[in-house]
Amino acid sequence: MSKKDKKQIAKIIELLENIGILKRIPRMGWKLRGIPECETVASHSFRVVFITLVIAEILKDKYSINFEKLLKIATLHEIPEAFITDLALKPAKYIGFDIKQKAEIAAFKDIFSGFDFEKQYLEYWLEFENNTTIEGKLVKIADKLDMLLQAYEYEKIGLKKLDDFWKNTANFEDYDIDLITELFDELKKLHSKLKN
Repeated sequence: MSKKDKKQIAKIIELLENIGILKRIPRMGWKLRGIPECETVASHSFRVVFITLVIAEILKDKYSINFEKLLKIATLHEIPEAFITDLALKPAKYIGFDIKQKAEIAAFKDIFSGFDFEKQYLEYWLEFENNTTIEGKLVKIADKLDMLLQAYEYEKIGLKKLDDFWKNTANFEDYDIDLITELFDELKKLHSKLKN
């Protein structure tokens, strides 16, 4: 094996170890509400990928969706958290969303530094962050759907103090997609039934 090949292998292993950190980082919004053994960023990310795939399959006749790009965006959407951890909404507000995004971009670049696809992956991640494409919007929707599903699942087993997830209108941005509106409405109904 050449020196160049050895260096590339070491770089790949370093990347995979860095991404593995996401399996140990808890979703802080749940931790701050006292949920002791909450989901990790990696477990959240898996369901976001799956939700994205299912929604895109259902919507593919109505929208022009690039599935390869879509699944890359879904897979990449939480990658910076491997280096900066998961910042819940309140801490992110105090830090400032612009500062948070700059930190995420710096982390993203460090994580993928030295790989030919670094720039392309960052562009995809920014499509998610800034909602600039249908693929980015669908991943953003899937991210919110997973969060609300998780809140509902925690409530089903008796955990409380999650009403703020349901009261935050930003969690229900549907981008004028009927299917998404219907999914959000159904989740709200399920949540309401638990309260009665």
